[in-house]
Amino acid sequence: MTQNTADQRTDYKSPFVLGLDVGTSSTRALLFDATGATINHIQSQRTYQLTTSDQGEVSVDADMLLSVVAETIDEALKQAGSLAQQIGAVAIDTFWHNLLGIDASGHPLTPVITWEDTRPYAAVAKLRASLDEKAIHDRNGARFHASYWPAKLLWLAEQQPETFKRAAKWLSFGEYLHQKFLGHSICSLSMASGTGLLVTRERRWDDELLHVLHVRREQMPELCDLKDSIKGLTSEYAGRWPALRNVPWFP
Repeated sequence: MTQNTADQRTDYKSPFVLGLDVGTSSTRALLFDATGATINHIQSQRTYQLTTSDQGEVSVDADMLLSVVAETIDEALKQAGSLAQQIGAVAIDTFWHNLLGIDASGHPLTPVITWEDTRPYAAVAKLRASLDEKAIHDRNGARFHASYWPAKLLWLAEQQPETFKRAAKWLSFGEYLHQKFLGHSICSLSMASGTGLLVTRERRWDDELLHVLHVRREQMPELCDLKDSIKGLTSEYAGRWPALRNVPWFP
């Protein structure tokens, strides 16, 4: 549907929500009205390729994926036309159990290691040999597995020690997206629960497990609750998406 056709509709209830879905093969953007109904034909999708190897790697370049998401937003806003001025919030969801490290300047030190990456598998046995897996499962709801952060972090510390030492922050792609688009990032409890490092009942990072992994709490994402959001795009993206300049983004 063209922009003019979209603008002919007058019965949508504002404010609207721009929904972003970042999966492991494509990104999508859809527009919803205040009742939760999709605004017809305003949706954008971009596909991308993961990096794979015989060693079990399944990853994606963080900045490449960021560009794909940005292009997806570009197209959705173009389709929305004047309806974009009624967007009151942006909500995102990203694929679970992913991890990347960034340096003190916010630049990626690693690709985004996805949940499908099996290279950290050997680290699982080491974790089980040195820690009480049942006690950690009781706290965090996750057993040791290559998909979760404990195995990924231990594997990185052993296989890429210099990279591990240089990491100022460990993030999922959703937090990296926030960091780049808005200059600050927060991590939803939902995403945090998929790391294997969240004490779920207490809604905090597992300091005991972080200590074993030689990760400081300040290297972990800032946790947020359901109602928390960030707003205020960086100058680069405020100029690119003026309709989203000051709307809240929910992780």
